[in-house]
Amino acid sequence: NCVNNANPLQEDGDLDGVGDACDNCPTVFGVIGSACDDGNCYTTGDVLDGSCVCVGTPVPCDNWTLTIDAGTNGGDISWTMTEDGGPCVLQSGGPYASNQTHNVTVCVPQGNCFNLTFTDAGNNGITGGGWKLVDNNGRRILDNVGNGGCFTTTSTTALAFCNEPASAQTVIDIHCD
Repeated sequence: NCVNNANPLQEDGDLDGVGDACDNCPTVFGVIGSACDDGNCYTTGDVLDGSCVCVGTPVPCDNWTLTIDAGTNGGDISWTMTEDGGPCVLQSGGPYASNQTHNVTVCVPQGNCFNLTFTDAGNNGITGGGWKLVDNNGRRILDNVGNGGCFTTTSTTALAFCNEPASAQTVIDIHCD
């Protein structure tokens, strides 16, 4: 299984069909340049790189800002942004310092739709706080500023939001969803 290298026992530790004597990635299935899956929903063209690590090219995305007013119990707050209708998590965060505003940059893939879920471990919502999501053009996409106490444990956007051309963007008000 090694044309140009002696490999009398035909060792192939990673069982990829390329003998260890000529395999430039002997502990990983495949060789440098082989297609693979890096496990990231938001990359494309995944291949084994020169270090035998599976890497992909990030899909085009725009930097949006999630602003979180943490309220009186910021240490209880966490959030997750997930693909609408799918299992892929784009980004997550928390906990946060209380009574402070936190700005988080999220690179939102173009043409994809997502849901945002806030969770409060203290089961009293974000008392005295809230959140908003602003796109790369400064438009509010989600707005729950000052309304964070309207839920107890979990709040998920009722409608998905999408990174669409500017003319298609709409604001989704969040009111005790």
